Parts: sequence; structure tokens; C-alpha cells
Amino acid sequence: MKALGFILIFSTLILAPFSARALPIDWNGSLSYESIRINNYRHTKGEAPTGVGSQAIAGDNDNAFIQNYVFRLAPSLIVNDHVSMKGEFSVGDARGNLMGQDTAVTRSDGSRGASNYFQNNPGGNSALNVNQLYMEIYSETATYRVGKFSRHWGLGAVINGGHNALDKFFSSYEGLEARVNIGNFYVTPYMVNISNGDRLTRTGEAREIGLELLYDNPDKDLMIGAHLSKRNTGGENTLYRNLQDPTDPMSSFHQGVSSVKHMNLFAQRYFGDLKVGLEVPIVSGDFGTIYDPDTMSSVDATSLIFETSYEMNSNWTFDAHFGHIAGDDASTNTFTAQYLHPNYHIAEVMFRYNLHAAMNTQEHNIFESSLTNMQYLRLASHYHSGLWTWHFAFITAKANETAQADNRAWQHQESYSFDSVENQSDALGWEVDLSFDYQWNPNLLMSGYFAFYNVGDYFAFTNGNGNMDLSNDLSVGIRLALTF
Repeated sequence: MKALGFILIFSTLILAPFSARALPIDWNGSLSYESIRINNYRHTKGEAPTGVGSQAIAGDNDNAFIQNYVFRLAPSLIVNDHVSMKGEFSVGDARGNLMGQDTAVTRSDGSRGASNYFQNNPGGNSALNVNQLYMEIYSETATYRVGKFSRHWGLGAVINGGHNALDKFFSSYEGLEARVNIGNFYVTPYMVNISNGDRLTRTGEAREIGLELLYDNPDKDLMIGAHLSKRNTGGENTLYRNLQDPTDPMSSFHQGVSSVKHMNLFAQRYFGDLKVGLEVPIVSGDFGTIYDPDTMSSVDATSLIFETSYEMNSNWTFDAHFGHIAGDDASTNTFTAQYLHPNYHIAEVMFRYNLHAAMNTQEHNIFESSLTNMQYLRLASHYHSGLWTWHFAFITAKANETAQADNRAWQHQESYSFDSVENQSDALGWEVDLSFDYQWNPNLLMSGYFAFYNVGDYFAFTNGNGNMDLSNDLSVGIRLALTF
């Protein structure tokens, strides 16, 4: 009888009608694949001395093959009229991964690799990452975000939210922000925790407070604003590290106590069919021990990024982009270089990849490359016809700071200072890109490109071993981006 009673109770619970309401979830995201080939990625077919200060890229092969995917799943759950929960999930490093990096044979030690030649399996190393997870709270006075979220400002040259399907990175913050809207004015104060390192004390943390002021008037096609922030790090914070001996990766040291102010001015305006955008990031303050572990330094750097676009008719659009990105000469204890966000690109090959990763993906990320120490000009035209868009671009650049004999210099690509024994050219080279986009369907975009990069003599510098004999680069690529 007890068993029969239990069965009756359990059946009643299962079959009884419950009043439940499913919370609506909006699923957004993207999945992109790309396959890139760069012929002559080392910029030379001859000897490449890789000593201190040299621009040489290590390797024994002339070509690099980059195949990767970018995955982003961004659900949004509406809890009620006043609060939503939003997030972003991905795999790999930041977003996505290189193809072939998560493969294993049946035994974890690989001892049966030959006998199990065609029995490869997923290696289980590509974990699901929580990139963003936050509450969005709506009130009469402001919209609040609490948790882990991305931020974007201006043209995305420094603070970039990674909104494009192929964006590998994004500016990540953890904390609280409030967005107050007063007519056409937006005021956004925020307070975030950047990093705690390995301790929960002030000496181990990196924190930032900031305020953004934006005037956005759609009727006048005008946006203008200022980003103001200050980031402080404790002496034991492990987020920022520098090399004392560039030949010894174990010689890295903490950057130490720093307090850096960032002012970023932004303006964008439409004049009929002409669009003009400007971003001016200005960084100053105490920068810790960037040059060596015993010497405190400061930072004082200003850059300028200018973009303009003209839509001549429904078929033709023309662009002109110009930038002055500050570099450092390492001659004083004031660091004067700036590094733009790695999502911000001007060409298909130039400055787009960290090519040191071609032979060492353990210590380098092939996509982690920033525009720095240059003046550049990019001229482009775009032809639209039905589902097709064709692009043609010419890019040229020169360095602001170069190594000079018998002086200290800064190796901008690998971020360390060194003693220079010879002079370096300022010619970074020029590039021609021809590319296309094909809108396969409303959610699927296929694109491809061909690029020729005339490598500048800046990259022939070896710091005492004579200039390398340079060779130019050719690159082709195909990309497929699904958004939903």
C-alpha cells in the first residue's frame, strides 16, 4: 500500500498542471571562418639575424597559413520590464581559435599516433568562455549595467567593443556603469575592476574610474564627446609585465605602481553624402617601471585618427583614412608611444598580424598586432552592385621613431628598449588590396581578397648585422561570416 501511495503521489505531481511562464530569450551571435595565406611572411628569403633590436622574424619557411574560426553566442534574457540579463560566450583565446589546435589521437600522450593515424579526436582544450555576463537595469533616471561587459568609444581605435563578426578581441570591463540620457546628451560614469592578479588587496589590483560625455543629435547628423578615465594599478599587480632581457623570456618583471589618465576626444558629422570622423586619444601619468625594474617612468602620448567617406551615388563610395600614432624613442624616462586596439585595421597584411606567431603560437597570438609608431594614409574605393561589393585600397605608412646609432631605442613590435648600433629607415612600405563581399543571403556573407605588400626598409634593420635583403609579401584569403 505504501508503494501504491508513493506512485499515486508521484503521478499527481508529474501530471498536475503548473502555472509557469517561460522567460523570453533572444539569441544573437556569429560564427565566422577564414583561411589566409601569406607568402614570404618573414619579409626576406635570405638570412634573418634575430638578435636584440632586430626586426627579423624567426622561421625556416617562407609562407604562413592561417586558418581560424571566430565564435560568439550572445543571449539576452528579458526578466521583466525593468531588468534583462545579457551575456556572451565563446571558445578559444578571446573569441575563436586556430584550426588544428584542439586535436588529439586516442591516447593523451600521443604514443599511438602512428597506429591511430586517421583516428584523431577533439583534444578537449577548447573550453567555453564567459566573455560577458551582466544585468541591464532600466530606471527613469538611467540605464545601468552591472557585471562583466564590453565597452566601445568613438571610432573604436582604442576602446573597441568587438561588434563585427570577425573581431577577435574586445575591451572588457567588470563593474558598474550608469548611462543617463538628457535630451541629446548622454552622461555615462563607470567604476570597474580590471584585474586582481593573485591577491585581493589594493597592491594587487588594477581599477579604473571614468566618465563619458556624448552629444548625439540625429537631426543635425552630429556626434561629439569626450571619454575621461583614470586607471590605477598596485605594485604587485601581475597584469602588466615587461622584459628586462629580450633574449630571456624569464626576465620579465611587474610594471609596478601606475596611475594613467586617458582623455579621448571624438567627433563625427555628416555633410550630406560626406561623413567625417575624428578620434584623438591622449594618455598621461605615472607608468611604472616600463624600461627596467629599478626606474620609475611616466607616459605622455597623443595620437590622431581621421576617417572620411563620400557616397557619390548608389554604386560608388570613396574613403580616405589618415592617422598619426605616437611612437617612443626610449631616450628619456617618459614613454611616448601608443598602441591602438588590435581590432582596428587599415590593411589586409600591413600591421594586421603578429607574424612572430607563425613559428611560435605558444608565446604569441597571430592576431594580437596593433597600429603604433606611424603616420599612415589609406585611400579606398568601393563599388556596389546587387549582392556584390568590390573594394580597392592603397595604403602607405612611415615610422615616427626609428633606431639611431649610439642611442637607446624602443622595439615597437616586441615592446622592449635596447642599445642601437646603427640607423634605421622610417619607410614602413605600401600595400595594394583588392577584395570583394558577396551577400550570399541576409545572414551569410562571403568575402575574399588579394594583397600585395611592398615591405619598407624599416624592417631590414638588424642592429649590427647589416640590413636584410627584403622581399615583398603576397597574400590571399577567403572568409565566411554567419550572423544571427
